[in-house]
This record gives sequence, C-alpha cells and structure tokens, in this order.
Amino acid sequence: MAEKFDCHYCRDPLQGKKYVQKDGHHCCLKCFDKFC
Repeated sequence: MAEKFDCHYCRDPLQGKKYVQKDGHHCCLKCFDKFC
C-alpha cells in the first residue's frame, strides 16, 4: 500500500525529489523557500 507523497502546499509529487519535512508535513524545496 503506497502512501500519497505530495507537497503539502502545491501537491506536486515528491517521489524521488528532495523535500523538507516541516511540522509533520512534506514540502518541496520551492514551497519551503516560499512559505517557510
């Protein structure tokens, strides 16, 4: 069973990409720079 692995903000799939985990949410680097 695969869990959904998308950016919390833009919903882009994060599979195989770099991301940041912030406050229990996964966030792509683009959105991390913009929102965090």
